[in-house]
Amino acid sequence: MIKKLMLINLFALSILASSPPDGAPTTVEVSVSCNENLEKINYDVPRLYYSLVGGCQALAKKNDPTIKPSALFKFFGTEHKTFNSDVPLKYMSATDYVCQYIMPRSAELDKDFGVKYNEEKNVAKTWKWFEEHMRQKAIIEPLSNLKKQLVEDDKEKRELAKKGIFFSGNTVIINPAAATDKSVGDDNCLNQ
Repeated sequence: MIKKLMLINLFALSILASSPPDGAPTTVEVSVSCNENLEKINYDVPRLYYSLVGGCQALAKKNDPTIKPSALFKFFGTEHKTFNSDVPLKYMSATDYVCQYIMPRSAELDKDFGVKYNEEKNVAKTWKWFEEHMRQKAIIEPLSNLKKQLVEDDKEKRELAKKGIFFSGNTVIINPAAATDKSVGDDNCLNQ
């Protein structure tokens, strides 16, 4: 059961974003558990980013134009045996972030890297440019979408709770007597 709701600023939904979209409300109501998950992601983002930047810097020192970002992501996602212990995160493991949110964008990021390298003809400068590009395209965009999805899911769960429908893991609990919105009524709850 949702015991307490919190208001969060929309800036928290968009990691390192400048401002919410025009016409968007400045705050949104979320449950305490949703807010805790959003805070965990906010904690994780810079730690994940700076770990990947370290990888970019190491590859820049190799000065090999044939090494692409996908090699870095593959290494951190599947080959680096101590990545999760080296980068302890709160919402999910570092490997899970890389595999679920960064590796699916590898082809696009490799292409962008190749285009920039062809412009610069300098491996170190290209990797330096890539650090910011990666932050935006591989971390901020997908994790902002994750956070927005968490808020939407939370909103749906709170609406269902008003009707006496709750979730516990994979179990759905229908209890009209526990509805937070008593105006819904027992029959309406079960027939909707």
